[in-house]
Amino acid sequence: MYDFVVINSCRKDFKKLNRETQKFIRHFCFSKILQNPYIGKKLKGKEFQKILKFGIAFKTTDYRIVYKIEKEKLIIIFIMVASRENFYKKLKKRI
Repeated sequence: MYDFVVINSCRKDFKKLNRETQKFIRHFCFSKILQNPYIGKKLKGKEFQKILKFGIAFKTTDYRIVYKIEKEKLIIIFIMVASRENFYKKLKKRI
């Protein structure tokens, strides 16, 4: 079973979401990723190597959860949670 780490910037992203969306992402998305970390799709591009994304639609808004898997340590590192709008621009700044 994988353990997980949420980096500080991801916590800030998460707190910006409304409570209902937070609850949905916490209980549905995070639990799915923890059960099967390879459910996400690999991102394309040199700067995004070894990073996976899990996309979900909730109440007419598309959200993306970006994470990295540390196989040796059995840890999932959550990097970013945000809506799809300007998602890749924000991600490039973060990585």
